[in-house]
Amino acid sequence: MTLVGSRIGIKALLEKHLNKLPKTKAFFLEKAEDNRAFQVKRIDWAIREHILQNKELQVWSVFRMAGIRKEYQKDLLKEVEVRIQ
Repeated sequence: MTLVGSRIGIKALLEKHLNKLPKTKAFFLEKAEDNRAFQVKRIDWAIREHILQNKELQVWSVFRMAGIRKEYQKDLLKEVEVRIQ
C-alpha cells in the first residue's frame, strides 16, 4: 500500500482513509505479503546472488545481503539453512 500510494501521490490519503475505500482495502489485503514472506523472498534473492557472484554461502552473509535485522534472524535461521543445503 505504501509503495502504490507513494507512486501515485496519495499515500497519506490511503493510510488515513482506507476504511472508506472497501474495494481498495480488500485488494491490498488479498495481495499484500506478510513480513515473513517478504523476508523469505529476500533470502532466496540473496542466495541466488551469492551463487551468481561465486560467493561462499554462509548464513551470516545471506542475512546481511538480504537485509534481515538481527531480531528476525533466529526465526529465519532454519529457512536459510535448508535453502543453503
